[in-house]
Amino acid sequence: WSSGTIFVKGKEYPNLLLKYDVLTNEIVLNIQINEYKRLLSVNKSQIDSFLIEDRLFVSSRILLINLEEPTFYEKINNNEYCLLVKYKKVFLKTYNNLSPNGRFSSLKKDIILFHNGVLESANTANLLIKGFGNLDKKKVKNYIKQNGINYSNASSRELKGLITYCNTITFAKNEN
Repeated sequence: WSSGTIFVKGKEYPNLLLKYDVLTNEIVLNIQINEYKRLLSVNKSQIDSFLIEDRLFVSSRILLINLEEPTFYEKINNNEYCLLVKYKKVFLKTYNNLSPNGRFSSLKKDIILFHNGVLESANTANLLIKGFGNLDKKKVKNYIKQNGINYSNASSRELKGLITYCNTITFAKNEN
């Protein structure tokens, strides 16, 4: 359980104990009602966004990503070029001595570059660089190397540093 805040129709509900279940794409609250602890699943179609620790997750309907079922994307930054990350896990029907009841996949992430209402895959560093158009590939590759970033396993903090750097050099180039 982590301390977090949920935003519903612009209203803030802070200091909640919550979990984000990436398997079912649900927000679960751990609340105290009288002397009893209760677990409540929140209707995801009502949630605009939620903050868990220092990570912001935004509803696909707020981002104007038209999906049949609302889902949540971690919004890495707030710049002109924005990175969104969708996390997912699936149940694997793999039954053996080590996992007689089956098992879950490892956590997978789908990284998306969002700019001017357009979504582009950024699942590799090359796709990220390509999404910026005229970004200096060598500078970005050097930044990744100097900061020891393994792009496919990069943490939210590492992705934030990288996308901030890319936005900075793009903005500087546009100023000249």
